[in-house]
Amino acid sequence: MLPLWPGCPSNAPYSPDQAVLPALDSAEPAPRDSATPFIADTSQGGALSPERLASPSPVFSVQRGLFYEPFSLSVTSPLAGAVVLVTTDGTDPRGDGGQHPDDPISITTTTTVSATICLSPGTCTDPVTHSFIFPQLVPDQGAPPDYPTWWWADEPTGGFPADYEMDPEITGNPLDEDLVPRALAALPSLSLVMDPWDLFGADGIYEWPLEEGPEWERPVSLEWIPVDGSESHQLNAGVRIHGGASRYPYKSPKKSFRLLFKSIYGPSRMCYPLFDDGDVSCFDTLVLRARYNLSWIHMYSSQRGNALYLRDQFARESQLAMGQPSCHGRHVHLYLNGLYWGVYILHERPDASFMVSYLDQGSQDEDWDVLVVGEAVEGDRKAWDKMMQIAGAGLASDEAYQRIQQYLDVENLADYMILNFFLGNNDWPGNNWYAAREHRDGAGFMFFSWDAENIFRELDQDITSVDSADSPASLYRSLLDNQQFRVLLAQRIQAHFTAGGALSAQAVLSRFQELADQVQPAIAAESARWGDYRRDVSPYGSEPFLLYTLQDNWLPERERLQDDYLPYRSDVVLEQFRQAGLYPSP
Repeated sequence: MLPLWPGCPSNAPYSPDQAVLPALDSAEPAPRDSATPFIADTSQGGALSPERLASPSPVFSVQRGLFYEPFSLSVTSPLAGAVVLVTTDGTDPRGDGGQHPDDPISITTTTTVSATICLSPGTCTDPVTHSFIFPQLVPDQGAPPDYPTWWWADEPTGGFPADYEMDPEITGNPLDEDLVPRALAALPSLSLVMDPWDLFGADGIYEWPLEEGPEWERPVSLEWIPVDGSESHQLNAGVRIHGGASRYPYKSPKKSFRLLFKSIYGPSRMCYPLFDDGDVSCFDTLVLRARYNLSWIHMYSSQRGNALYLRDQFARESQLAMGQPSCHGRHVHLYLNGLYWGVYILHERPDASFMVSYLDQGSQDEDWDVLVVGEAVEGDRKAWDKMMQIAGAGLASDEAYQRIQQYLDVENLADYMILNFFLGNNDWPGNNWYAAREHRDGAGFMFFSWDAENIFRELDQDITSVDSADSPASLYRSLLDNQQFRVLLAQRIQAHFTAGGALSAQAVLSRFQELADQVQPAIAAESARWGDYRRDVSPYGSEPFLLYTLQDNWLPERERLQDDYLPYRSDVVLEQFRQAGLYPSP
């Protein structure tokens, strides 16, 4: 490759240019979402603010996807007089590293190619990225040059060894050499490509996982790579580290991410039918959840031994099956700059935009209050505090019951509590709940299952007496003083637990098996990526430190739940309701 502009110093800053692109002979391009200039990362010095141009994308001779043979790639421009710049290291091709490919690019291993079309050093299109993934070579991945060999060195613990490799005991299985490549083709892939400095540099988001907010958001290319033959999708967005306990370096090396779609990067929404069971196909934000509780990277062996990577998704799907709104999601394989990063769940976030999309499309984001464990993250707490004031004064009377329904959707709360009792959710309600209410008379707060990973432990676990101040549980306990609510609760229990109900044994087992069947073929890849972490990389926490595998760990836990837990859990919880005087005996 040769520099695009011979004679121009490679470190010359870009300056926005007002030149207008020549008209195309072909059809006019679709209008852009925004003409706001792209503001690139300046953490390494030197501003980079090229003008964003309304122009067609660079033409790739081969589209992104999974590949099993080497090939040659050409990247060209449909515009006469324009030049293509590319990078293959995750950096923005409009920067110093952008080069013009004078020959086709030989693609022989997993490679990410980012390209832009430029009319001048300062006038370029938004970059487009194509990821070419070779599943048979992923088992051999290692740390790219210049990537850190130590993560979080500034932590009080002194940091931990960086982990990029796949475990050879899994990938080199002599009885099934294609185990991991097959696993990588079992789920759609999501490829995130970004400047390595923004990810692992001194100010990178992975290096500072406890930091939050817009200042810790970085530009990223997102690619959806399906395995069912449907069309792939790519757009530029923002990315942040996401999560609670999993942010701490000593707890989890596998971080969760939040994707934000903003006009400063590209389209202000991702419009693609990600979720087959949802009516919404445009999203303002999405979460890539790595999972920490009940995962193979957890500090405590009691958690590692029960990992299944589907509990929280089961909880959301169960809330939907109960006829209540909840976030849609699906399992994916995640790649970071071409490095395989494991099995994740891609799902919605119940923020104000979610409420507008699913509950009232005539409203605006600012019309909603959204609370996370009591904190107003959108809107305010005024309606919540008024509701809690009513509940605190007592709800035994019919008048009080009618009054609180001006602030609370009592049927939604009843279903939400029933679900969590059934799940045996022991990391709640002091943690992990969302509530939302629209600003209008008679609109009630609704509750949404969130981060329900710590469930399905002991068959006879009883949390029906749980309470926590300023939470859905405290509302529920106050409502139990009201006879009308107790009748409603009993009706909802009957609807969900009897034959055909969402929490009946047959429905629960069917939903679980469908999810498990989706995840199981992919688990060998997760095992190879992270199953050895506590044994070989960071033996921190409780022993034993094992290599966790599909055969030795995942399948036994699946069999425990589908044979010894789920067929009986519904009857157990129904009897708990009876013992609490909330449901009549047969």
